[in-house]
Amino acid sequence: MATNEYDERVGQLFRRVEWDALACADALRAARFTRDNEVWRLRGVDQELDLKQMLANLGTYAIHETHGAAPTDGRLVLLVPLRSSDFVQLVGLLYPHPAAEDAARALWKALIGPQDLQDEQAPHLGPSIAMLGRLNLRYRKQAQTALIFRDPDQSTAHEKVMGQRKQQREEARAQDLLVGVMRLIDRNWRYDPVSAGLKGDHIAIVTASGGKGATSGLVACEALRLHPKGRLLLAWVRNLEELKALCDRVSMQHRDLGRTPVLCFTSSRALVDQFNNPTEDSLREASSYLHLYQISAGEEFVLGQIGLPSGQQTGFKLDGQGFTTAFSNRLQTLLRPLMEALHGWRHALDRLGRIAWPLRSSGPLKDTERTLLFKAWRRLRIESLTPGSLAQLDEKSGVDVEDLKAVLRKLGITPKARSAGYGEEERALLFKPLDDNAEPVFPAFLQGVLERLLRGNTWTLGTAEHEWCWGYTWEAAKPAEVFQDWMSLACEVGFAYEAAEGKGGKDRCYRFRERAELRNLIQEADNWLKVEYPKIVQDMESIFGEGRVRELFNPVGKKPVGTKTQTARSALKRAGEALSRLDTGEALYSDTAAEARAERLVESARLRLELLEAVQQV
Repeated sequence: MATNEYDERVGQLFRRVEWDALACADALRAARFTRDNEVWRLRGVDQELDLKQMLANLGTYAIHETHGAAPTDGRLVLLVPLRSSDFVQLVGLLYPHPAAEDAARALWKALIGPQDLQDEQAPHLGPSIAMLGRLNLRYRKQAQTALIFRDPDQSTAHEKVMGQRKQQREEARAQDLLVGVMRLIDRNWRYDPVSAGLKGDHIAIVTASGGKGATSGLVACEALRLHPKGRLLLAWVRNLEELKALCDRVSMQHRDLGRTPVLCFTSSRALVDQFNNPTEDSLREASSYLHLYQISAGEEFVLGQIGLPSGQQTGFKLDGQGFTTAFSNRLQTLLRPLMEALHGWRHALDRLGRIAWPLRSSGPLKDTERTLLFKAWRRLRIESLTPGSLAQLDEKSGVDVEDLKAVLRKLGITPKARSAGYGEEERALLFKPLDDNAEPVFPAFLQGVLERLLRGNTWTLGTAEHEWCWGYTWEAAKPAEVFQDWMSLACEVGFAYEAAEGKGGKDRCYRFRERAELRNLIQEADNWLKVEYPKIVQDMESIFGEGRVRELFNPVGKKPVGTKTQTARSALKRAGEALSRLDTGEALYSDTAAEARAERLVESARLRLELLEAVQQV
């Protein structure tokens, strides 16, 4: 499809939908709008919203579908774009209002769903939202109002500085935008730009590093505190080449500074599409630490208004106070979808297994508590052929169910995390729920830990700092303790062992328990049973007599073979069978479908534990 000079499509596809007016009203209620007679209100937004008028304005796009006829029986015929972000922008264009974008997101979520639509679902072609935004001068002028302070003198001073900066280079304007984002999402109005330290001509800033009493890292934005020091990098890119170069530099920086979340902005919808459908490994990997967010020209201007350097704030002060109601509403309208996107990105990272959650965010468990938790989880999720409930933990399991319930009650997220936007399952998800109905879960994060071992790689704390994002370090979680907990669990399921060459601290090393080692264990047990065991039996006969000793321990080659010897031989046979199945399963792991890999790892862990237990019986 043709593009303009900004690399934006001039046209796009639309889909015909029929929405019920009552369903639209229910969608707003679900999004915390409240009805006041014929209008709607949203907390924090003074201006009332007319849903009927908003839908009527939106309906002008579908006038040929209805031949100008009025809606009947509350059914509205509309043409909507395929992407929720485009729909939100279209509603903002057709019905300028501080809460229009919130209402649009609510309608899309309730009536379309959480996903975007596919091209084959859209038979209509119309002008692109990007082109409409550039042609709609009235909307652009409204979005770029310069009067942001209640105090006229401050507004005049601010407008004067903004006028002086109109001729600044694009890179400088982009940096002001990034500073505005940092101040807004972190509520840190004292922030001034800090270089991200990336080599090359990258437009990027990073959180303050502290020093001389200054605050280090993020101040208030717990949603993105995924680095132990609260480090966050913000960047601006214009095209695919800049994005790839940024990813290369950031990934190199991870080796020295740890995995740092990156919030990257662009005005290009095409670039967002390319990032979401990558063709290169570097971009696929980048989604595990970088979120690309598209903003409009109006949002660029607003963020630039609050991103002015402190040294240029003469006659006014950007401190989050004193803004006009209209401008405060505009900031909140901008902030809400951004934070929603960031929470969604963090949830996606969690589903990918890229966040190392502590077992307990408010502090480490006692050793006895951790041992009990792991034992119960191993019993119900690994040793059981199907995930079991707490009711399956009988006296033979060696697990005190009441003690386990007391431990589970400690594992939920804190009220502070909940208020910061974290979900109930954003934790070390070994069990859910955390009550009497708890059942074991195989966490996506553990899958990532074991997969690295399966590829023959080792784990150290230093390696983990390069690879992992860290959850709840802004509460009481400490990376070293979190690392040790997950490595202990990897050892618990027979995949890892602590290497003797580890020196402790960041150098403490955990290696994969190779199948060759397991094969050697079986061979050693077999050799012992054939060579050393008969000598021991002979010594026992000289002390206790032949009768009962031979009945129980007569070695292989003697008749009859002792019952204990038969048990040992059976155990070795089971170990060999488990190893054979393990060889087949793990050799084919790389070819296993993504959705089946977790169960393949569970099966591998079960076989490993069966093998080790069988050898131990010998």
